[in-house]
Amino acid sequence: MKYKKYDTAQNLNGSNHVYFCSMKNDLDRYFDTVIEDLFMYHKDIVFWVPDYSEDEDRIVRETLDPDDLLNMKMFVVPVTAEFLNTDNAAKREMLYAADNGVPILPLMMEPGLDEVFSKLGKNIHYFDKQHNKSDKTQLSYEEKLRLFLDKTLSHDGFVKRVIDALPACLFLSYRKKDRKCANALMKLIHSNEKYRSLSLWYDEFLDAGRDYAEEISQAIAESNAVLLMVTPNLLEKGNYVMETEYPDAVRQNKRIIAVEAIDTDREQLAEAFPGISDVIPVSKPDALFRILDELSAAEDLSFETAEKQYLLGCAYLYGIRMEIDYRQGEDLLIRAAENGCPEAYEKLIRIYTVGMGLEKYQKELYNITASLANAGSPEEKNKCMQEFEVFKAEMNHIQPDLKKGIQWSDRYIAYLRDSVSDENERIINSKIEEVTNERNRMNAVININNGMNNSDFAEKVHNEVTNSIIQNHDTEGLSRLLAEAYSANSNECEKRGRIDEAIMYARKYIKVLEMEPEHYRIRDIYEYIRLAKLLESIDDWSAAEKCIDDAIDVYNSFGSITFSM
Repeated sequence: MKYKKYDTAQNLNGSNHVYFCSMKNDLDRYFDTVIEDLFMYHKDIVFWVPDYSEDEDRIVRETLDPDDLLNMKMFVVPVTAEFLNTDNAAKREMLYAADNGVPILPLMMEPGLDEVFSKLGKNIHYFDKQHNKSDKTQLSYEEKLRLFLDKTLSHDGFVKRVIDALPACLFLSYRKKDRKCANALMKLIHSNEKYRSLSLWYDEFLDAGRDYAEEISQAIAESNAVLLMVTPNLLEKGNYVMETEYPDAVRQNKRIIAVEAIDTDREQLAEAFPGISDVIPVSKPDALFRILDELSAAEDLSFETAEKQYLLGCAYLYGIRMEIDYRQGEDLLIRAAENGCPEAYEKLIRIYTVGMGLEKYQKELYNITASLANAGSPEEKNKCMQEFEVFKAEMNHIQPDLKKGIQWSDRYIAYLRDSVSDENERIINSKIEEVTNERNRMNAVININNGMNNSDFAEKVHNEVTNSIIQNHDTEGLSRLLAEAYSANSNECEKRGRIDEAIMYARKYIKVLEMEPEHYRIRDIYEYIRLAKLLESIDDWSAAEKCIDDAIDVYNSFGSITFSM
């Protein structure tokens, strides 16, 4: 079979060459959906596809020898019933890649195929696009995908760099049905400043495409000790912890720390898990902390250097051997920047410019909008809006904050100026110019937002945004910055009870969006619904109704518009 490079309207000269390993029907059905998911996190990808595509307009005239498939950065494999239940070249290619160590990203595109997939015989782990998003205790598909792509495609080995900076690791052994207890235990350990840098490996960190049994055994081998989460669920016959993880930890002579989250019959526990003596109730953390002190005595758990603080902050922000915790991550980045870490400055500026963590809420936003679309009576719509308020309160993310972005830009510029020497003057001055331009863009948007159009620069940026949008230039960066400023100002006015102004800025946000519908983001539905709520508060029901209708229109256009976060 021949293979061809596929024109994705992205950078065809990118360094990450990826093979879309699929049958023809799956290529037709799922290619566009999958590349949208991947491009959300990595733009520098070139896709190759089998040569049976009929869409010749999007195929670049460059063929690939089959032997070169093993030089791909990874294989992306849409898993369907047809793929699993027939003898086909795509399945043989996937297994060939697995045997030769090429990273594989199997994506379960249809429900109910777990057992059939497991019969391939290689314990290959997959990511499930259909997974239960109502389970808040597990990492979302989007979070797992981002982490996998960072590991596989990052140029600087960033994820490995973060993992190497973590001084010690515990393997967390638990039943999936006890994930809520496991998450609570992780937060308990990391709430203690002393153990903030102590990493925890658990099955949410399994890589797609790898033999999960081998990866789990390797994680146990590399751990300093095993934390065994004890609940009555652990005593159920035939579970993976009882039959595989615990015996493997015993064979490897690992210290096993049993932590009881729910009262469990100790005699049955001793019978099912021979060798366990002491069981620490999670309600007595001091006893657990004493054991952790013993384990970490030979390890340097300190994170006093700026680089360590930066890498640990990223571990929390991205869920690298840590639970995702934006508050911890933000705090550590601030400490790193204050101690002179350039990467921390740049990460903070980026986060405050665009925000972080909203992608995992896209399914909930879909569902809320769908519920509004189906709500018939005012009572039903009011119930949907109440659910939205609860959802908004539970969102764990970092909101864009242009004022903080400017503050950290100023501090970074001052730091760079203090760092200038004869050897690095040209490089430092170039970086200062880059940060200054970004800082001025943010400041200009705030000036526009506050009605201070007497600022020549603010007026210039506003005109550039408007004119470029009209001329169909690629201006998502500027227009999005303008929209985020309107959103931030609207939120601030709402907090202060200035509802009329909050409504005005929310409408400005939406007006900018409507000028570039091809750049809609998932979170924009949130702004439509928030504006509807504001309008309802002043009894402008007809305008609120129109806002809900507009949100529904955006929802209904998801199939035809490419979204980003």
